[in-house]
Amino acid sequence: MKPLPAHVIGFSILFVLLVRFVAPATTAAATAPLPDGTSDLFAGSGVCAMCHRSNGVALSEKGADVSPVTLWRAGMMAHAARDPLWRAVVASETAEFPGQQALIEDTCTRCHAPLGHAEAHHDGTAAYAIAAMAEDPLALDGVSCTLCHQIQPGNLGQTDSFSGGYRIGTGRHIYGPYPDPFPMPMRNHTGYTPVHGAHVQQSELCGTCHTLYTPVLNDAGEATGRFAEQTTYLEWKHSQYARQRVTCQGCHMPYTSTGVDIATLPPWHDRHRVPFWYHYLTGGNEYMLRLLQANRHRLGLTAGDDEFAFSAAKTGDMLRRETARLTVAAAWQDDGLQVDVRVTNLTGHKLPTGIPLRRMWLHLTVTDARDAVVFESGAWTADGEILGEDRPFEPHHQRLTRADQVQIYETVLGDSRGRVTETLLRTAGFLKDNRLLPRGLTLTAAEEGDLRPRGVGDDPDFTAGPEHPGCDTVTYALALPAGTYRVRAELCYQLFRPALTAHLAHFDTPETRRWQELSAARPPVPVILQSVSCDVGAASGL
Repeated sequence: MKPLPAHVIGFSILFVLLVRFVAPATTAAATAPLPDGTSDLFAGSGVCAMCHRSNGVALSEKGADVSPVTLWRAGMMAHAARDPLWRAVVASETAEFPGQQALIEDTCTRCHAPLGHAEAHHDGTAAYAIAAMAEDPLALDGVSCTLCHQIQPGNLGQTDSFSGGYRIGTGRHIYGPYPDPFPMPMRNHTGYTPVHGAHVQQSELCGTCHTLYTPVLNDAGEATGRFAEQTTYLEWKHSQYARQRVTCQGCHMPYTSTGVDIATLPPWHDRHRVPFWYHYLTGGNEYMLRLLQANRHRLGLTAGDDEFAFSAAKTGDMLRRETARLTVAAAWQDDGLQVDVRVTNLTGHKLPTGIPLRRMWLHLTVTDARDAVVFESGAWTADGEILGEDRPFEPHHQRLTRADQVQIYETVLGDSRGRVTETLLRTAGFLKDNRLLPRGLTLTAAEEGDLRPRGVGDDPDFTAGPEHPGCDTVTYALALPAGTYRVRAELCYQLFRPALTAHLAHFDTPETRRWQELSAARPPVPVILQSVSCDVGAASGL
Protein backbone atom coordinates (compact mmCIF):
# COMPACT_ATOMS: atom_id res chain seq x y z
CA MET A 1 0.00 0.00 0.00
CA LYS A 2 1.39 3.38 -1.03
CA PRO A 3 0.89 6.90 0.39
CA LEU A 4 -1.09 9.51 -1.48
CA PRO A 5 0.92 11.15 -4.29
CA ALA A 6 2.61 14.38 -3.31
CA HIS A 7 0.60 16.45 -5.79
CA VAL A 8 -2.67 15.81 -3.97
CA ILE A 9 -1.55 16.96 -0.51
CA GLY A 10 -2.40 20.65 -1.13
CA PHE A 11 -5.90 20.33 0.28
CA SER A 12 -4.53 19.15 3.67
CA ILE A 13 -5.34 21.52 6.58
CA LEU A 14 -8.57 22.92 5.15
CA PHE A 15 -9.75 19.51 4.07
CA VAL A 16 -9.07 17.89 7.45
CA LEU A 17 -11.03 20.64 9.20
CA LEU A 18 -13.92 20.35 6.77
CA VAL A 19 -14.09 16.59 7.10
CA ARG A 20 -14.05 16.85 10.89
CA PHE A 21 -17.00 19.23 11.02
CA VAL A 22 -18.97 18.33 7.89
CA ALA A 23 -18.64 14.56 7.48
CA PRO A 24 -20.43 12.44 10.09
CA ALA A 25 -18.58 10.33 12.59
CA THR A 26 -18.62 6.59 12.02
CA THR A 27 -21.79 5.16 13.55
CA ALA A 28 -21.49 3.28 16.79
CA ALA A 29 -22.69 0.19 14.97
CA ALA A 30 -19.56 0.09 12.79
CA THR A 31 -16.69 -1.95 14.19
CA ALA A 32 -13.77 -0.59 12.17
CA PRO A 33 -12.98 2.20 9.71
CA LEU A 34 -13.02 1.51 6.00
CA PRO A 35 -9.56 1.19 4.38
CA ASP A 36 -8.17 4.52 3.23
CA GLY A 37 -4.87 3.46 1.69
CA THR A 38 -3.98 3.80 -1.97
CA SER A 39 -1.94 2.05 -4.63
CA ASP A 40 -0.91 3.04 -8.13
CA LEU A 41 -4.37 2.09 -9.45
CA PHE A 42 -6.77 2.02 -6.53
CA ALA A 43 -7.96 3.73 -3.35
CA GLY A 44 -9.82 2.14 -0.47
CA SER A 45 -13.50 2.83 0.05
CA GLY A 46 -12.61 4.98 3.04
CA VAL A 47 -11.10 7.54 0.66
CA CYS A 48 -14.36 7.75 -1.28
CA ALA A 49 -16.37 7.93 1.95
CA MET A 50 -14.78 11.24 2.87
CA CYS A 51 -17.02 13.01 0.35
CA HIS A 52 -19.63 10.40 -0.56
CA ARG A 53 -21.02 9.54 2.88
CA SER A 54 -24.07 11.30 4.24
CA ASN A 55 -23.69 14.26 6.58
CA GLY A 56 -27.42 14.45 7.22
CA VAL A 57 -28.02 16.83 4.32
CA ALA A 58 -26.10 15.64 1.29
CA LEU A 59 -26.63 11.99 0.31
CA SER A 60 -29.77 11.90 2.43
CA GLU A 61 -33.36 11.26 1.50
CA LYS A 62 -36.18 12.05 3.93
CA GLY A 63 -33.63 11.92 6.74
CA ALA A 64 -32.23 8.53 5.70
CA ASP A 65 -28.61 7.93 4.74
CA VAL A 66 -28.59 6.77 1.11
CA SER A 67 -24.89 7.28 0.42
CA PRO A 68 -23.17 4.69 -1.79
CA VAL A 69 -20.66 3.71 0.89
CA THR A 70 -23.31 3.14 3.55
CA LEU A 71 -25.54 1.02 1.30
CA TRP A 72 -22.59 -0.95 -0.15
CA ARG A 73 -20.45 -1.62 2.91
CA ALA A 74 -22.59 -4.37 4.46
CA GLY A 75 -23.36 -6.15 1.18
CA MET A 76 -21.82 -9.15 -0.53
CA MET A 77 -19.79 -7.06 -3.00
CA ALA A 78 -17.98 -5.44 -0.08
CA HIS A 79 -17.34 -8.88 1.43
CA ALA A 80 -16.36 -10.72 -1.73
CA ALA A 81 -12.84 -11.34 -0.43
CA ARG A 82 -13.99 -12.24 3.10
CA ASP A 83 -16.89 -14.55 2.24
CA PRO A 84 -16.10 -17.60 4.40
CA LEU A 85 -17.85 -20.05 2.05
CA TRP A 86 -15.85 -18.78 -0.93
CA ARG A 87 -12.65 -18.99 1.09
CA ALA A 88 -13.48 -22.58 2.10
CA VAL A 89 -14.27 -23.62 -1.48
CA VAL A 90 -11.01 -22.12 -2.78
CA ALA A 91 -9.07 -23.86 0.00
CA SER A 92 -10.69 -27.20 -0.82
CA GLU A 93 -9.98 -26.86 -4.54
CA THR A 94 -6.31 -26.05 -3.91
CA ALA A 95 -6.04 -28.94 -1.44
CA GLU A 96 -7.45 -31.26 -4.09
CA PHE A 97 -5.17 -29.88 -6.82
CA PRO A 98 -2.06 -28.56 -5.01
CA GLY A 99 -0.10 -28.37 -8.24
CA GLN A 100 -2.61 -25.82 -9.55
CA GLN A 101 -2.72 -23.59 -6.48
CA ALA A 102 -1.32 -20.55 -8.30
CA LEU A 103 -3.82 -20.91 -11.15
CA ILE A 104 -6.77 -21.45 -8.81
CA GLU A 105 -6.03 -18.55 -6.48
CA ASP A 106 -5.17 -16.16 -9.29
CA THR A 107 -8.40 -17.05 -11.12
CA CYS A 108 -10.60 -16.71 -8.05
CA THR A 109 -9.15 -13.43 -6.75
CA ARG A 110 -9.65 -11.78 -10.12
CA CYS A 111 -13.29 -11.11 -9.20
CA HIS A 112 -13.34 -11.63 -5.42
CA ALA A 113 -10.32 -9.44 -4.59
CA PRO A 114 -9.99 -7.31 -7.73
CA LEU A 115 -8.14 -4.36 -6.17
CA GLY A 116 -5.34 -6.62 -4.99
CA HIS A 117 -5.34 -8.83 -8.07
CA ALA A 118 -5.28 -6.04 -10.66
CA GLU A 119 -2.64 -4.05 -8.77
CA ALA A 120 -0.41 -7.10 -8.42
CA HIS A 121 -0.57 -7.84 -12.14
CA HIS A 122 0.01 -4.16 -12.89
CA ASP A 123 3.17 -4.40 -10.79
CA GLY A 124 4.36 -7.47 -12.68
CA THR A 125 3.18 -10.33 -10.43
CA ALA A 126 2.55 -13.48 -12.45
CA ALA A 127 -0.10 -14.96 -10.14
CA TYR A 128 -1.87 -13.35 -7.20
CA ALA A 129 -2.12 -15.49 -4.06
CA ILE A 130 -4.69 -15.74 -1.27
CA ALA A 131 -1.86 -15.22 1.24
CA ALA A 132 -1.07 -11.85 -0.33
CA MET A 133 -4.76 -10.95 -0.37
CA ALA A 134 -5.13 -11.71 3.33
CA GLU A 135 -2.44 -9.13 4.19
CA ASP A 136 -3.74 -6.37 1.89
CA PRO A 137 -6.50 -4.05 3.21
CA LEU A 138 -7.29 -2.92 -0.34
CA ALA A 139 -7.76 -6.48 -1.56
CA LEU A 140 -9.98 -7.20 1.44
CA ASP A 141 -12.14 -4.21 0.42
CA GLY A 142 -13.82 -6.61 -2.00
CA VAL A 143 -15.51 -5.28 -5.12
CA SER A 144 -14.98 -1.68 -4.15
CA CYS A 145 -15.64 1.80 -5.56
CA THR A 146 -12.44 2.36 -7.53
CA LEU A 147 -12.72 -1.03 -9.22
CA CYS A 148 -16.18 -0.72 -10.77
CA HIS A 149 -15.84 2.99 -11.50
CA GLN A 150 -12.48 2.57 -13.27
CA ILE A 151 -13.44 -0.27 -15.63
CA GLN A 152 -12.79 0.77 -19.21
CA PRO A 153 -15.62 0.46 -21.78
CA GLY A 154 -13.51 -0.85 -24.67
CA ASN A 155 -14.08 -4.62 -24.49
CA LEU A 156 -17.31 -4.82 -22.49
CA GLY A 157 -19.71 -7.45 -23.76
CA GLN A 158 -16.97 -9.19 -25.72
CA THR A 159 -15.67 -12.66 -24.93
CA ASP A 160 -12.35 -11.41 -23.60
CA SER A 161 -14.15 -9.31 -20.98
CA PHE A 162 -15.62 -12.41 -19.33
CA SER A 163 -14.09 -14.33 -16.42
CA GLY A 164 -12.75 -11.13 -14.86
CA GLY A 165 -11.43 -9.69 -18.12
CA TYR A 166 -12.24 -6.11 -17.10
CA ARG A 167 -9.64 -3.51 -18.04
CA ILE A 168 -8.39 -0.86 -15.63
CA GLY A 169 -6.70 2.16 -17.15
CA THR A 170 -3.78 4.07 -15.69
CA GLY A 171 -5.25 7.55 -16.23
CA ARG A 172 -6.94 7.62 -12.80
CA HIS A 173 -10.36 8.37 -14.29
CA ILE A 174 -13.47 7.64 -12.26
CA TYR A 175 -16.42 6.92 -14.53
CA GLY A 176 -19.87 8.00 -13.42
CA PRO A 177 -23.33 8.29 -14.97
CA TYR A 178 -23.55 12.10 -15.06
CA PRO A 179 -22.32 13.99 -18.13
CA ASP A 180 -20.92 17.11 -16.45
CA PRO A 181 -19.04 16.22 -13.25
CA PHE A 182 -17.44 18.87 -11.02
CA PRO A 183 -13.87 17.47 -10.99
CA MET A 184 -11.81 19.70 -8.71
CA PRO A 185 -12.57 18.30 -5.21
CA MET A 186 -12.01 14.68 -6.23
CA ARG A 187 -8.91 15.52 -8.23
CA ASN A 188 -7.39 17.56 -5.38
CA HIS A 189 -8.18 15.07 -2.64
CA THR A 190 -7.58 11.74 -4.37
CA GLY A 191 -5.72 12.32 -7.62
CA TYR A 192 -8.64 10.81 -9.55
CA THR A 193 -10.62 12.79 -12.13
CA PRO A 194 -14.37 12.13 -12.45
CA VAL A 195 -15.54 11.76 -16.05
CA HIS A 196 -18.78 10.73 -17.69
CA GLY A 197 -19.01 7.04 -18.54
CA ALA A 198 -22.38 5.77 -19.75
CA HIS A 199 -21.10 2.19 -19.57
CA VAL A 200 -21.39 2.12 -15.76
CA GLN A 201 -25.16 1.80 -16.32
CA GLN A 202 -24.82 -1.16 -18.70
CA SER A 203 -25.15 -4.87 -17.92
CA GLU A 204 -21.94 -5.55 -19.80
CA LEU A 205 -20.04 -4.04 -16.86
CA CYS A 206 -21.52 -6.67 -14.53
CA GLY A 207 -20.93 -9.34 -17.16
CA THR A 208 -17.17 -9.14 -16.70
CA CYS A 209 -17.41 -11.25 -13.55
CA HIS A 210 -20.89 -12.71 -13.85
CA THR A 211 -19.91 -14.67 -16.93
CA LEU A 212 -17.31 -17.09 -15.68
CA TYR A 213 -15.55 -20.00 -17.34
CA THR A 214 -13.35 -22.25 -15.21
CA PRO A 215 -10.85 -24.91 -16.32
CA VAL A 216 -11.79 -28.59 -16.20
CA LEU A 217 -9.07 -30.62 -14.45
CA ASN A 218 -8.58 -34.37 -14.64
CA ASP A 219 -7.27 -36.60 -11.85
CA ALA A 220 -3.71 -35.59 -12.70
CA GLY A 221 -4.58 -31.91 -12.34
CA GLU A 222 -4.27 -31.29 -16.09
CA ALA A 223 -6.63 -28.89 -17.85
CA THR A 224 -8.80 -30.73 -20.39
CA GLY A 225 -11.33 -28.04 -21.25
CA ARG A 226 -13.45 -25.32 -19.70
CA PHE A 227 -16.79 -25.17 -17.94
CA ALA A 228 -19.39 -22.38 -17.90
CA GLU A 229 -19.49 -22.00 -14.11
CA GLN A 230 -21.94 -19.12 -14.28
CA THR A 231 -23.57 -17.30 -17.19
CA THR A 232 -25.81 -14.75 -15.52
CA TYR A 233 -25.00 -12.02 -18.04
CA LEU A 234 -25.58 -14.30 -21.04
CA GLU A 235 -28.89 -15.46 -19.58
CA TRP A 236 -29.95 -11.83 -19.31
CA LYS A 237 -28.64 -10.97 -22.77
CA HIS A 238 -30.94 -13.53 -24.41
CA SER A 239 -34.01 -12.69 -22.30
CA GLN A 240 -36.82 -10.23 -22.86
CA TYR A 241 -35.23 -7.94 -20.27
CA ALA A 242 -32.31 -7.13 -22.54
CA ARG A 243 -34.69 -6.38 -25.42
CA GLN A 244 -36.68 -4.12 -23.11
CA ARG A 245 -33.45 -2.47 -21.91
CA VAL A 246 -33.93 -3.47 -18.29
CA THR A 247 -30.34 -3.80 -17.10
CA CYS A 248 -28.72 -5.57 -14.15
CA GLN A 249 -28.38 -2.19 -12.46
CA GLY A 250 -32.07 -1.47 -13.05
CA CYS A 251 -33.01 -4.30 -10.65
CA HIS A 252 -30.01 -4.57 -8.34
CA MET A 253 -29.36 -0.81 -8.08
CA PRO A 254 -32.82 0.78 -8.24
CA TYR A 255 -32.95 4.52 -8.67
CA THR A 256 -35.03 7.45 -7.56
CA SER A 257 -36.08 10.38 -9.73
CA THR A 258 -35.92 12.63 -6.69
CA GLY A 259 -32.74 14.68 -6.80
CA VAL A 260 -30.00 13.81 -4.34
CA ASP A 261 -26.91 15.88 -3.58
CA ILE A 262 -24.17 13.30 -4.14
CA ALA A 263 -21.22 14.90 -2.30
CA THR A 264 -20.56 16.60 1.03
CA LEU A 265 -17.61 18.66 -0.20
CA PRO A 266 -16.97 21.42 -0.93
CA PRO A 267 -19.30 22.69 1.83
CA TRP A 268 -21.06 25.06 -0.58
CA HIS A 269 -21.80 22.13 -2.90
CA ASP A 270 -25.54 21.83 -3.57
CA ARG A 271 -25.95 19.99 -6.81
CA HIS A 272 -28.78 17.49 -6.84
CA ARG A 273 -28.45 14.68 -9.35
CA VAL A 274 -31.33 12.93 -11.10
CA PRO A 275 -31.69 10.01 -11.18
CA PHE A 276 -29.81 8.74 -8.17
CA TRP A 277 -28.89 5.05 -7.98
CA TYR A 278 -29.04 3.26 -4.64
CA HIS A 279 -25.97 1.09 -4.14
CA TYR A 280 -27.87 -1.78 -2.52
CA LEU A 281 -26.39 -4.33 -4.94
CA THR A 282 -28.76 -6.91 -3.52
CA GLY A 283 -28.88 -10.48 -4.80
CA GLY A 284 -29.93 -13.82 -3.36
CA ASN A 285 -27.53 -14.08 -0.43
CA GLU A 286 -29.60 -13.23 2.63
CA TYR A 287 -28.26 -16.33 4.40
CA MET A 288 -24.64 -15.20 4.15
CA LEU A 289 -25.42 -11.64 5.22
CA ARG A 290 -27.08 -12.96 8.37
CA LEU A 291 -24.10 -15.22 9.00
CA LEU A 292 -21.68 -12.32 8.53
CA GLN A 293 -23.76 -10.17 10.84
CA ALA A 294 -23.65 -12.81 13.57
CA ASN A 295 -19.87 -13.25 13.20
CA ARG A 296 -18.74 -9.73 12.30
CA HIS A 297 -16.33 -9.44 15.25
CA ARG A 298 -14.82 -12.88 14.71
CA LEU A 299 -14.30 -12.19 11.00
CA GLY A 300 -12.99 -8.65 11.54
CA LEU A 301 -15.63 -6.94 9.40
CA THR A 302 -16.05 -3.18 9.17
CA ALA A 303 -19.84 -2.98 8.85
CA GLY A 304 -21.94 -2.78 11.98
CA ASP A 305 -24.92 -4.75 13.18
CA ASP A 306 -27.51 -2.23 11.97
CA GLU A 307 -25.90 -2.00 8.55
CA PHE A 308 -25.87 -5.78 8.12
CA ALA A 309 -29.47 -5.99 9.29
CA PHE A 310 -30.52 -3.39 6.72
CA SER A 311 -28.64 -5.07 3.88
CA ALA A 312 -30.03 -8.49 4.76
CA ALA A 313 -33.55 -7.08 4.95
CA LYS A 314 -33.25 -5.47 1.50
CA THR A 315 -31.96 -8.76 0.12
CA GLY A 316 -34.83 -10.63 1.76
CA ASP A 317 -37.32 -8.18 0.25
CA MET A 318 -35.92 -8.79 -3.23
CA LEU A 319 -36.01 -12.56 -2.76
CA ARG A 320 -39.61 -12.62 -1.57
CA ARG A 321 -41.14 -9.87 -3.70
CA GLU A 322 -39.23 -9.75 -6.99
CA THR A 323 -37.98 -13.26 -7.66
CA ALA A 324 -40.87 -15.58 -8.46
CA ARG A 325 -44.63 -15.92 -8.59
CA LEU A 326 -46.43 -19.07 -7.43
CA THR A 327 -49.97 -20.19 -8.23
CA VAL A 328 -51.86 -23.35 -7.27
CA ALA A 329 -55.06 -24.91 -8.54
CA ALA A 330 -56.77 -28.12 -7.43
CA ALA A 331 -59.58 -30.14 -8.99
CA TRP A 332 -61.04 -33.62 -8.77
CA GLN A 333 -60.27 -36.05 -11.56
CA ASP A 334 -61.52 -39.62 -12.10
CA ASP A 335 -58.56 -41.05 -10.20
CA GLY A 336 -58.38 -38.56 -7.37
CA LEU A 337 -57.19 -35.04 -6.64
CA GLN A 338 -55.03 -33.19 -9.18
CA VAL A 339 -52.99 -30.21 -8.03
CA ASP A 340 -51.21 -27.98 -10.54
CA VAL A 341 -48.46 -25.72 -9.18
CA ARG A 342 -47.07 -23.08 -11.51
CA VAL A 343 -43.79 -21.26 -10.83
CA THR A 344 -42.99 -18.12 -12.84
CA ASN A 345 -39.51 -16.63 -12.99
CA LEU A 346 -39.66 -12.84 -12.50
CA THR A 347 -35.92 -12.29 -12.92
CA GLY A 348 -33.86 -11.57 -16.02
CA HIS A 349 -31.75 -14.71 -15.67
CA LYS A 350 -32.09 -18.34 -14.68
CA LEU A 351 -33.61 -18.90 -11.28
CA PRO A 352 -31.56 -19.50 -9.25
CA THR A 353 -28.49 -18.17 -11.07
CA GLY A 354 -24.84 -17.51 -10.25
CA ILE A 355 -22.49 -20.05 -8.74
CA PRO A 356 -24.08 -23.50 -9.25
CA LEU A 357 -24.61 -24.30 -5.58
CA ARG A 358 -28.06 -22.79 -5.13
CA ARG A 359 -31.39 -24.53 -5.51
CA MET A 360 -35.15 -24.12 -5.13
CA TRP A 361 -37.85 -26.69 -4.53
CA LEU A 362 -41.60 -27.05 -4.09
CA HIS A 363 -43.03 -27.92 -0.72
CA LEU A 364 -46.62 -29.11 -1.07
CA THR A 365 -48.91 -30.08 1.81
CA VAL A 366 -52.51 -31.25 1.72
CA THR A 367 -54.52 -31.21 4.94
CA ASP A 368 -58.02 -32.54 5.58
CA ALA A 369 -60.97 -30.92 7.32
CA ARG A 370 -59.43 -31.72 10.73
CA ASP A 371 -56.12 -30.06 9.70
CA ALA A 372 -54.29 -33.38 9.56
CA VAL A 373 -51.61 -33.71 6.90
CA VAL A 374 -52.63 -36.34 4.35
CA PHE A 375 -49.89 -35.62 1.80
CA GLU A 376 -46.57 -33.78 1.95
CA SER A 377 -43.72 -33.45 -0.53
CA GLY A 378 -40.61 -31.34 -0.05
CA ALA A 379 -40.32 -31.08 3.72
CA TRP A 380 -36.85 -30.53 5.16
CA THR A 381 -34.81 -31.28 8.25
CA ALA A 382 -33.32 -28.81 10.72
CA ASP A 383 -30.03 -29.15 8.78
CA GLY A 384 -31.63 -28.16 5.48
CA GLU A 385 -31.78 -31.65 3.96
CA ILE A 386 -34.80 -32.28 1.73
CA LEU A 387 -36.80 -35.28 2.89
CA GLY A 388 -37.30 -37.86 0.16
CA GLU A 389 -34.53 -36.50 -2.08
CA ASP A 390 -33.07 -39.21 -4.31
CA ARG A 391 -29.36 -40.01 -4.49
CA PRO A 392 -27.20 -39.20 -6.33
CA PHE A 393 -29.78 -36.56 -7.29
CA GLU A 394 -33.50 -36.07 -7.70
CA PRO A 395 -34.73 -36.22 -11.31
CA HIS A 396 -36.84 -33.48 -12.88
CA HIS A 397 -40.58 -34.12 -12.57
CA GLN A 398 -43.59 -33.17 -14.65
CA ARG A 399 -46.01 -35.31 -12.65
CA LEU A 400 -45.62 -36.49 -9.06
CA THR A 401 -47.66 -39.21 -7.40
CA ARG A 402 -45.72 -40.03 -4.21
CA ALA A 403 -44.60 -38.10 -1.15
CA ASP A 404 -40.96 -39.10 -1.70
CA GLN A 405 -40.90 -37.29 -5.06
CA VAL A 406 -39.81 -33.65 -4.89
CA GLN A 407 -39.54 -31.03 -7.60
CA ILE A 408 -36.10 -29.45 -7.14
CA TYR A 409 -34.83 -26.70 -9.44
CA GLU A 410 -31.06 -27.00 -9.41
CA THR A 411 -27.81 -27.76 -11.15
CA VAL A 412 -26.03 -31.05 -10.60
CA LEU A 413 -22.34 -30.99 -11.47
CA GLY A 414 -20.81 -33.87 -13.41
CA ASP A 415 -17.16 -34.73 -14.02
CA SER A 416 -15.67 -35.92 -17.31
CA ARG A 417 -16.80 -39.49 -16.54
CA GLY A 418 -20.40 -38.48 -15.91
CA ARG A 419 -20.19 -38.84 -12.13
CA VAL A 420 -21.72 -36.38 -9.69
CA THR A 421 -19.08 -34.09 -8.17
CA GLU A 422 -18.98 -31.25 -5.67
CA THR A 423 -15.59 -30.08 -6.96
CA LEU A 424 -15.96 -27.11 -9.30
CA LEU A 425 -12.68 -27.77 -11.10
CA ARG A 426 -13.68 -31.36 -11.85
CA THR A 427 -16.91 -30.21 -13.44
CA ALA A 428 -17.15 -30.85 -17.17
CA GLY A 429 -20.86 -30.08 -17.45
CA PHE A 430 -24.29 -30.27 -15.84
CA LEU A 431 -25.93 -33.63 -15.32
CA LYS A 432 -29.07 -31.71 -14.46
CA ASP A 433 -30.00 -28.08 -15.01
CA ASN A 434 -33.71 -27.42 -14.67
CA ARG A 435 -33.39 -23.95 -13.25
CA LEU A 436 -36.21 -21.75 -14.49
CA LEU A 437 -35.26 -19.93 -17.67
CA PRO A 438 -35.89 -16.19 -17.95
CA ARG A 439 -38.87 -15.11 -19.98
CA GLY A 440 -38.10 -14.58 -23.66
CA LEU A 441 -35.02 -16.83 -23.92
CA THR A 442 -35.10 -18.40 -27.38
CA LEU A 443 -34.16 -22.04 -27.72
CA THR A 444 -31.69 -21.10 -30.46
CA ALA A 445 -29.95 -18.70 -28.10
CA ALA A 446 -29.97 -21.35 -25.38
CA GLU A 447 -28.12 -23.72 -27.68
CA GLU A 448 -25.63 -21.12 -28.92
CA GLY A 449 -24.86 -19.80 -25.45
CA ASP A 450 -24.75 -23.26 -23.86
CA LEU A 451 -27.69 -22.18 -21.70
CA ARG A 452 -30.00 -25.07 -22.52
CA PRO A 453 -31.69 -27.08 -19.77
CA ARG A 454 -30.42 -30.57 -18.98
CA GLY A 455 -32.32 -33.56 -17.73
CA VAL A 456 -35.83 -32.19 -18.30
CA GLY A 457 -36.89 -34.71 -20.95
CA ASP A 458 -39.82 -33.56 -23.06
CA ASP A 459 -41.35 -31.32 -20.41
CA PRO A 460 -43.24 -28.76 -22.53
CA ASP A 461 -42.53 -25.94 -20.08
CA PHE A 462 -38.85 -26.26 -20.95
CA THR A 463 -39.07 -27.24 -24.61
CA ALA A 464 -41.84 -24.94 -25.90
CA GLY A 465 -40.64 -22.20 -28.20
CA PRO A 466 -39.62 -20.17 -29.96
CA GLU A 467 -39.38 -18.06 -26.79
CA HIS A 468 -39.49 -19.51 -23.31
CA PRO A 469 -42.43 -18.31 -21.18
CA GLY A 470 -40.26 -18.25 -18.06
CA CYS A 471 -42.32 -20.70 -16.03
CA ASP A 472 -42.86 -24.34 -15.11
CA THR A 473 -46.03 -26.24 -14.16
CA VAL A 474 -45.84 -29.33 -11.95
CA THR A 475 -48.79 -31.70 -11.55
CA TYR A 476 -49.41 -33.70 -8.37
CA ALA A 477 -51.77 -36.63 -8.95
CA LEU A 478 -52.97 -37.71 -5.49
CA ALA A 479 -55.07 -40.77 -4.78
CA LEU A 480 -57.14 -39.23 -1.99
CA PRO A 481 -60.69 -40.12 -0.96
CA ALA A 482 -63.48 -37.65 -1.56
CA GLY A 483 -63.50 -34.88 0.98
CA THR A 484 -62.65 -31.26 1.72
CA TYR A 485 -58.97 -30.35 1.67
CA ARG A 486 -56.65 -27.37 1.90
CA VAL A 487 -53.69 -27.36 -0.47
CA ARG A 488 -50.64 -25.24 0.39
CA ALA A 489 -47.61 -24.75 -1.84
CA GLU A 490 -44.32 -23.06 -0.91
CA LEU A 491 -41.36 -22.20 -3.11
CA CYS A 492 -38.21 -22.80 -1.05
CA TYR A 493 -34.78 -21.32 -1.81
CA GLN A 494 -31.47 -22.57 -0.42
CA LEU A 495 -28.12 -20.86 -0.89
CA PHE A 496 -26.14 -24.12 -0.94
CA ARG A 497 -26.79 -27.83 -0.60
CA PRO A 498 -25.79 -29.42 2.72
CA ALA A 499 -23.82 -31.89 0.58
CA LEU A 500 -21.36 -29.09 -0.14
CA THR A 501 -20.54 -28.63 3.54
CA ALA A 502 -20.12 -32.41 3.86
CA HIS A 503 -17.73 -32.31 0.89
CA LEU A 504 -15.70 -29.45 2.39
CA ALA A 505 -15.33 -31.43 5.62
CA HIS A 506 -12.99 -33.82 3.77
CA PHE A 507 -10.33 -31.08 3.60
CA ASP A 508 -8.47 -30.09 6.75
CA THR A 509 -7.63 -26.44 6.24
CA PRO A 510 -8.22 -23.38 8.44
CA GLU A 511 -10.82 -22.12 5.97
CA THR A 512 -12.80 -25.36 5.76
CA ARG A 513 -12.68 -25.85 9.54
CA ARG A 514 -13.98 -22.33 10.06
CA TRP A 515 -16.79 -22.94 7.59
CA GLN A 516 -17.82 -26.11 9.42
CA GLU A 517 -18.11 -24.14 12.66
CA LEU A 518 -19.98 -21.21 11.11
CA SER A 519 -22.45 -23.30 9.11
CA ALA A 520 -23.10 -25.68 12.01
CA ALA A 521 -24.34 -22.71 14.02
CA ARG A 522 -26.50 -21.52 11.11
CA PRO A 523 -27.75 -24.45 9.01
CA PRO A 524 -28.97 -23.62 5.48
CA VAL A 525 -32.69 -23.89 6.12
CA PRO A 526 -34.56 -22.48 3.13
CA VAL A 527 -36.00 -19.03 2.55
CA ILE A 528 -39.68 -19.23 1.60
CA LEU A 529 -39.92 -17.14 -1.56
CA GLN A 530 -43.66 -17.56 -2.09
CA SER A 531 -46.52 -19.32 -0.35
CA VAL A 532 -50.04 -19.87 -1.73
CA SER A 533 -53.01 -22.05 -0.83
CA CYS A 534 -56.43 -23.06 -2.06
CA ASP A 535 -59.39 -25.10 -0.82
CA VAL A 536 -61.05 -27.92 -2.70
CA GLY A 537 -64.45 -29.35 -1.80
CA ALA A 538 -65.75 -32.90 -1.80
CA ALA A 539 -65.77 -34.56 -5.21
CA SER A 540 -69.22 -35.18 -6.61
CA GLY A 541 -69.77 -38.67 -7.90
CA LEU A 542 -66.73 -40.20 -6.14
